[in-house]
Amino acid sequence: MCQTLHFYLLGSTNGAIANGISFIRTVISIKFHGKYLGWIFLALNILWGVPMVESAVDVLPIIAACCGTFAIFFLQGIKMRLAFMTGAVCWIVNNVIVGSIGGVMLESMVLITNLITIIRLKFATKLPVAP
Repeated sequence: MCQTLHFYLLGSTNGAIANGISFIRTVISIKFHGKYLGWIFLALNILWGVPMVESAVDVLPIIAACCGTFAIFFLQGIKMRLAFMTGAVCWIVNNVIVGSIGGVMLESMVLITNLITIIRLKFATKLPVAP
């Protein structure tokens, strides 16, 4: 929730809203699964975010949060990581524009971690299975 406050203090209302919803979504997704939850969180991001759009930059957190929601509730494996990476790129661009150095660093780590995981998953499928 500190990051949500961080975006609010930077004047990025959509960043704060998207981050807050993403935090709640992630906590709930630990215990509960189901595509219906994914649809609920996608709708929340759009219904709360779109009315707040004042410039093109305000759309980036909405897209990022929707990518993360879609990844968590609808995808798995490499496709899930690619969706997380797409969201991270949106967050990085947003963070550069709003001046969040910590946000850029955090999302860069998300990109690197997911890229490493994708490489590991790719190599794991190519390794022969031991008898």
